[in-house]
Amino acid sequence: MKFLIPGITLIIAIGISPAAIAQKAKKKGYVVLNNGDTTYGWIDYFNWERNPNSISLRKDSLLQDITSYSKYEIQTVEISGLDLYIKAVVEKDARPVTIGSLLPPDDDSLIVDTALLRVLVKGSQFNLYELFDGKYHFFIQKPGGDIKELKYRVVSNDNNNTYSTQKLFINQLTSYLVNQSRTEGLVKKIYAANYTEKDLTRIVTEMNNLSGNVQYVASVESKKVGVSFFAGAGGGYSNLKFGGNNSTLGDMQYKGSFVPYVTVGVDISSPRNLHAFTLRAEVSYYSTDYSGEGTKDVPISTSDKYITSYALLQKNISPTVSLLYGFVRKESLQIYVGAGVAWNLASYSKNIYTETSDTWGNRSFKDYLIFPKSWISPLLKLGIKLNHRISAELDGRFISSMTDYSAWSLTPQTFTGQIRYHF
Repeated sequence: MKFLIPGITLIIAIGISPAAIAQKAKKKGYVVLNNGDTTYGWIDYFNWERNPNSISLRKDSLLQDITSYSKYEIQTVEISGLDLYIKAVVEKDARPVTIGSLLPPDDDSLIVDTALLRVLVKGSQFNLYELFDGKYHFFIQKPGGDIKELKYRVVSNDNNNTYSTQKLFINQLTSYLVNQSRTEGLVKKIYAANYTEKDLTRIVTEMNNLSGNVQYVASVESKKVGVSFFAGAGGGYSNLKFGGNNSTLGDMQYKGSFVPYVTVGVDISSPRNLHAFTLRAEVSYYSTDYSGEGTKDVPISTSDKYITSYALLQKNISPTVSLLYGFVRKESLQIYVGAGVAWNLASYSKNIYTETSDTWGNRSFKDYLIFPKSWISPLLKLGIKLNHRISAELDGRFISSMTDYSAWSLTPQTFTGQIRYHF
């Protein structure tokens, strides 16, 4: 036990080294500049959610010499097998789509922007692009033609009392199918489509296949939501902290014990930015063994004292939800912090208060305290994950009482370390 938490702390400390701080992965790729020159090398790839404004490239993955290119210098950039971007000057609708920030229908919100557009579909008949700048924009283009935004608007009505959505992209897409045959099924899909990468990619791919072909479709792997089931085990230390006023329990000195800990759960990760945010749901089991010792005056004696003791054995099943943030993110390494809340379902196989005196005898009280069957406790996490498979984590729970008494409280202070395997 005494080596477990220091050992995990050492692993995390080693991970937080200058070499690990770069939150990126080196991926093979190339950049085509405005003058037509093509430079191949290793691109610092962040699995961007927001479209990048610049690209950093090195000729050799082991070299530290990096050349950065702004979006104004680039024609095309490809991260091999992952993402393809082209530079374009586009007119886009900057109208907000979040409730509370909506604009009336007649407000002009069109702006011109130079952006690196992510290529979703490249075909003989139609190309589809994506831009995310806080909201999603999708653009369509007939090869060699103008790039036009597929429009989706949310507008306020009646002085912001109500709002409506305008799926203008539906009519835009169906207009391309005029004079095309065998389109009835595709038109139904267009009318049922949402303004999402998944739906629009599928539709534009089918539009190309009506009378042409598709040369490129964005990798689904580069934007999928990550789901990872895991199981883990470890241990730690837990002690009790007394607070408030209780003449019997307040004068005791408490000590804790080793805490065995097992857990199973699932991580659901954000689709881009190398899984920056992760929502974790898990169920854990652990047991704690507390004891306290003190003295107490014998009521009918001015000089004698009882030696008092309290023993508590608690077993917990603890469903937990937490949000993790990876502040160091690489392809093979992630270091994260997190916070969450646990619902502790507890049973008490030992709950005994004892008074001992050579003169006045001994007496014990079973089920001495009345505990709630469950209580809520916040928790903090720090961990490191290697190669998407093995993680080491430190957890702390120390600010929530497990008693319902008004004048005093007993707060578990539990710190554990675990090793987890992600399937």
